[in-house]
Amino acid sequence: MAKKVQGRTAPKQLPLWKNPSPFKIYFDSTNYILLAVGMFALVIGFVLLSQKPWDSPSALVTAPLVLIAAYIVILPAAILFRSKGKSPVETKEQQ
Repeated sequence: MAKKVQGRTAPKQLPLWKNPSPFKIYFDSTNYILLAVGMFALVIGFVLLSQKPWDSPSALVTAPLVLIAAYIVILPAAILFRSKGKSPVETKEQQ
């Protein structure tokens, strides 16, 4: 005699428009402001780097410091910063 095996029930399927994508990046206005500041710092750094006398203090000291600050501090902060409030996924699920 064969024993009847209970099958698993299928998980409840949500419509695609209600199911949040795991690949969606949730940027806040603070992230966009930091990103704009980082891009502005990059432009200023490259402008300072392109000044005519190649051995001027702005081209040798100031420009590399501005570029390092933009690449190492400001742009990663713009990507990684997250406010301490509720995440957007939690607020969408509650609605």
